[in-house]
Amino acid sequence: MKITLDSIVSGFKSVTKLITNFDKIEDDLNNKVLYRDNPEGEPNYMQNDLDMNSYNIINQGNPVEVSGFNWLGDWSSLTTYAVGDAVHSNGTAYIAIAASTNQTPPNGTYWQIVAEANYPTQTGNADKALTTDGSAASWGSIHADHVDFTNSGTGGVERTLQAKLEDVVNVKDFGAVGDGVTDDTVAIQAALDSSQAVEIPLSNIFICRNLVLNDKQHIILKGTLKLMPSASDGDAILIGDNVGSLVVKGTGYLDGNRTNQSGVIHTKLVNITNSKDRNVFSGFTLQNHYSDEGASETARVLRIEGGDRHLVENIDLVDFEQEGIFLESTKHSIINNITSTDSLDGSWSSVIFTGLEGTTEYNTISNITCYNNGATPVVLDSRYSNVSNVTLDTIRWQNGVNLGHSGKPADFSTVSNVVVRNLLDSINTNSAGVSIANGTNMVTIDNVIVDGSTQRGINISAGATNVKMSNLYLKDVSTGVNMFQAGKVSIRALELVGTVNYGLVKDASTDVTLIDVDLTVASTAITGSTSGITTLATTFNTADGMNGGVTLTGTAGQEFVVTNANARSYSRIDLYASNDAGAASFPYIKTYADGSFTIRILNTAAAGAFVRWRIT
Repeated sequence: MKITLDSIVSGFKSVTKLITNFDKIEDDLNNKVLYRDNPEGEPNYMQNDLDMNSYNIINQGNPVEVSGFNWLGDWSSLTTYAVGDAVHSNGTAYIAIAASTNQTPPNGTYWQIVAEANYPTQTGNADKALTTDGSAASWGSIHADHVDFTNSGTGGVERTLQAKLEDVVNVKDFGAVGDGVTDDTVAIQAALDSSQAVEIPLSNIFICRNLVLNDKQHIILKGTLKLMPSASDGDAILIGDNVGSLVVKGTGYLDGNRTNQSGVIHTKLVNITNSKDRNVFSGFTLQNHYSDEGASETARVLRIEGGDRHLVENIDLVDFEQEGIFLESTKHSIINNITSTDSLDGSWSSVIFTGLEGTTEYNTISNITCYNNGATPVVLDSRYSNVSNVTLDTIRWQNGVNLGHSGKPADFSTVSNVVVRNLLDSINTNSAGVSIANGTNMVTIDNVIVDGSTQRGINISAGATNVKMSNLYLKDVSTGVNMFQAGKVSIRALELVGTVNYGLVKDASTDVTLIDVDLTVASTAITGSTSGITTLATTFNTADGMNGGVTLTGTAGQEFVVTNANARSYSRIDLYASNDAGAASFPYIKTYADGSFTIRILNTAAAGAFVRWRIT
């Protein structure tokens, strides 16, 4: 602002000049100056442009009100902008100070900054999140620790997304590839060591070997763990020592990679040694297991040694070598709902409980279905245990169900609801649908069907004793029931059907009680020793009845021979006088023989004396 004042000279008029100059000063201050502390009622605005001569106005306060902007959104090279148009570009707002087309902000000739976010350029940062470290913004990723998660259910509490995701880790989080070629052992082991809960994802095949399980490990098996090609002797997929409370569960596969193994080696798919309690294996398939019979150790597909209260259930065993599910020296454990098939004729037993006497007790095998086993599909060397609901078809060698091995009896155990078909062993004459042996004591067998056996239907031998059997249906077997060194045996409700060479075979050391037994189909009903046999309602020949009568005549000492194929030297035959004359003759059984018996009277028979007999 510039003020021009008149000169003041001496004389009267000098006072007037002074007053005029003060008036000019007042007018210029009122009309040409912006006040910092404007007097009330005085104007405080500019009426013309302010030329800063290319200098900046510094220390500006935020404007109280801005008007006249024409907001047009994101800047476009195709739009013609007029003064006052406002746009957005790269996080900053601009206002046009001169008309333009295709003049990119922040060109100062045409644009002036209104506001800026001060975040970095978006160019080259597609699909990235804007983050800050508290002092500067940058493009990157948001860590799951910085994202909250709250379960929508009642009582849900807030956690970080990172904590939620770490409830179960995926092996791919640690670099596992799962392409069926890459060795993923190191990556999977890292996952197992980082978390108790690990997922093997669906539709992936992970090559690996000897993955070490940790205590209380939980594996969710959706995909496939496949044993490394060219495995070494003793290799397995999952191993653990002195671990318990394991859970391996899912609908995936443990695959032994059989076609890519060779040599005189044995492998396992699961091998748990010195186990603690309560391991669970459920839901998946064990397949393509490899082992050579010449290896130093018998192979077991899934083995748990030690510990109690294990559960192995809902497992499919497919194309395996030697022994399948093998639980050793355990108590109160369960093997349930197992299906076993072998298309390559390499398998032996499918399910086994075994252990020295006193170490293996109170175990259960139930709901087992097996097809084409090379040896006994179901083995129970466990006391106070039970086998039930078993269906076995095509057994190339040995037995269907076996109770007891040397030093490993199955005392006080039960077998029920068993069906065995096509027992094909032509070498081992003691092979049977169900076999009880090796000192096993106090066993109950009920509801057993054996349909087709080149050898025995039932075998009891080698010191097994106190065996009670009922409801046996034996069809097309060479021998129905074989008893050798069997102590005491009882058989109730035995039916022989089809072609049976020998109904019962027994030695002199075995005492047997037969109740409701039908031996009529057998070419030879009983062979071996006939001592120690007690019968009740036992039929040897349907052509002859089990009861009849004789008219008594003659003097005292008269004998009457009754021929009946159902009579045996050990049979019980009861006599009943039909009238007073018959009673007065005092009849009794003098002799018993196979196929006949002799009645003798002590007194002369009166006319009409009659006696009835019944073979029981």
